[in-house]
This record gives sequence, C-alpha cells and structure tokens, in this order.
Amino acid sequence: MIEAEVDPMSYIPLTKVYYQSPDEYEEEWRRRRENPFSSYHIPFQIGEYPVFFLQLPELYQSIIELHRLDQKIHLLYFGLPKMAIQNFTLHSLIGEIVITNQFEGVSSSRREVRESLENLRQKQRAQKRFDGIVSKYRMLMTRKEIPLETPEDIRHLYDELLLEGKSEIEPENLPDGTLFRKESVSVTDSFDREIHRGLYPEEQIIQAMREALAVLKDPQLNPVLAIGLFHYLFGYIHPFYDGNGRMSRFISSYLLAREFHPIVAYRISYPIFQNRKIYEEAFRICNNPRSRGDVTPFLLMFTNIITQAMQGLYEALERRAARMNHYHKRLQEAQESFADWDENLRDCLFILIQVSLFSEDGINRQELAEACEYSVSTLMKQLNRLSELQDGKLLIREQVGREKHYRLDLNQLDQLLQCLAQE
Repeated sequence: MIEAEVDPMSYIPLTKVYYQSPDEYEEEWRRRRENPFSSYHIPFQIGEYPVFFLQLPELYQSIIELHRLDQKIHLLYFGLPKMAIQNFTLHSLIGEIVITNQFEGVSSSRREVRESLENLRQKQRAQKRFDGIVSKYRMLMTRKEIPLETPEDIRHLYDELLLEGKSEIEPENLPDGTLFRKESVSVTDSFDREIHRGLYPEEQIIQAMREALAVLKDPQLNPVLAIGLFHYLFGYIHPFYDGNGRMSRFISSYLLAREFHPIVAYRISYPIFQNRKIYEEAFRICNNPRSRGDVTPFLLMFTNIITQAMQGLYEALERRAARMNHYHKRLQEAQESFADWDENLRDCLFILIQVSLFSEDGINRQELAEACEYSVSTLMKQLNRLSELQDGKLLIREQVGREKHYRLDLNQLDQLLQCLAQE
C-alpha cells in the first residue's frame, strides 16, 4: 500500500503511483479520495474527476508556522520608525510589481514603477505604464475590500489591473467574449512546452469561475488552503488570453494581505519566481488526468512557498532593523564625544540611514525636510555639512525623474564612525 501521509517534499502524486505501482493505482486513488478523516472534496471538476485534497498534518503545520511568522513580522514591523516603514513598504511594493511582470516576460524597471507611483500620488492626468497594476498593489496596505463574488467581479478587476493606463496587453489578446475569451488557449511553461489547455467555451469558463469563487467562501475551509485552491483553479480555468498569472498572483496577494500583515502581499512573486520549476511542475501534476482531481501536491507547494515568502520577509526586516539599531547607538556615542555632532546633524543622518537601509532610491529634499521636521534652509545646512565628510563620498546625490534624491554610502559611514571611535 502506498503511504500518503508523508512530508511535503516526498508526497507521492497519483501520477507517480500510476507508473511505479500500476497494480495499486486504482485502489490508492479510492483510498485517498474516500478517506473519511482526511479527504476534503471541492465541487469542481478537473476533467471528469471531482477535486479533492488530503488534509495532511504537514499542511496544517505549515499554516501554524505562517501565523507564528505573522506575529513576529507584526512585532518587528511596528517597532520600526515611520521613515523605515515607509521606505521598506515602497521598496517591497516596487519589487513585487517588477517580479510579477518579469514572470510573464513583461519588462519593467524599478524606476518606471516608482514614476507611476509618483504620477498616481500627484493625480496627474498623463498615463504611465503599469498605472493599473501599481494602483491596485498600492491599495493592498489599506486592506480596502475588492469584490470577488462573481465572474463579473473578476473581469472588472482584470480591466482595472491590466488595462488601465498604457496597457501591456496586446490588442489581439484582449478579452473578446462576454466576460472572458471566446477561443481556446494553450498554457505553456518557461520552456514553451504545453502543460495545459484552458477551459473552453466561454460558458464553461464562466460556470467554472463561479465554482472557484465559491471555494473562497467555504466556511469549513482554512483560508490559506482556500487561497491556494483558488490560485490553482484560476490557472486551470485560464479565463484570459494574457495576464492570467499576474491576475492570480495579485488575487493571492490581496487575500493573504487580509489574512496576515499586509506587507506580505508584496513578497509573493519573488519566491514563486525562484521556485518556478517546482511551481509549474505542481500545476502539471494536478492537471494530469492520472491525478484524478487530487490537488494535494499543489497545496503542499503553495503553503511551502508562502512560508518561504514570510520567512524571507521577516529575515529582511530583522537584518535591516539590527543594522539600524547599530547605527543609532553609534550616532549617540558620536554626539556625546564630539561637539560638532549636534542634534540636527544626528537627526538628519539617522533619517538618511533609514532611507539607505530600507530603500534604494533615496529621498528628495522636501520629504527629507518634513521627516526631520525643520525647514529646507536648515536641511541644506546639514546636507552641506554631510557633503564635506569622507572627502565628499558619504552623501550620495542622484537624479530621480525631475528631483534630486539623497542617501548615504553606508560603507563610508562605517569608516567614518570607526575613525571617530578611535580618536
């Protein structure tokens, strides 16, 4: 008998059982599907077979770990100064959009995304690339509700996410049905190999989308598992010609931001991109007719990737927070030891340290003056003093769009503080 309750990385898919133990295949499928204690059934068909998954202990152990990480992220995040929080959030948001685009072969630079953010903040009329996706991801931190009740809601979200502004969807790939696509479409992996054909015709797509959305409202289903299931079902349905991946990742980010700290929403695409082969293989396994509706492999993969995302988020915050606290202590020592290091200079330095640790684009003059809570003229005096340190190498000035941004060379700061400590 094939053992199903094993660790996530060695769970044996039914596709492998079919080849490794063909005499046991039929019995093993029935054993898994009809297990009254661990089999959970979903009213959705994969081919001719209803969907089910095994409620393995490993799945719930992963969910417990996710909530433990969430508590640690909350404590660390809200213990940071305001400037650090603002810059890390912006840094993560930009990175998430760049990676989710890159996953689909859409080129976008961090600067382009930042310019779109600035364009939206100032409510300018000129449209930028990615205005739709930037606007939607930006709102995730507010936990503003996005309707996900009907297929019409999915189409409305698609229009706002991918068609607003200067859309990257080619005209021939725009939805041409009542809500979704009219024609058949092939889904390929990163090697351009077909791994699936999306549902067809549109009537079937609409009905399947209703069933997939119902999974999100199942009161007996753990929210994390519901999110993973919907992520898989959306990919299986493949309702659009283009943009399905960005849609499913955004919806997962939105739903995870409501279950955990919202910053988690900006850390999903990178671990998926890093584990792309495993991600695509999980789709391929569950789409295979010989899996007979068993989506357990996908849920094991999905919960593992979300755990990686949250662990990576926590470690990134912890690493930056430790360095920030180190510099804060060294600055206090410098102020106590040297008369030239007055409070204004220390405050300006500490803001710039936060910017340099938690972002990479620096801060403009007006934002820096507001953060330091003094006038622009007072700020310029401090910047002039900083520009004289380390032979002018400490303060970095860069042109970002129409404005000059400031940050520090932290290696130069380390050398400066070391020299001061030795005097």
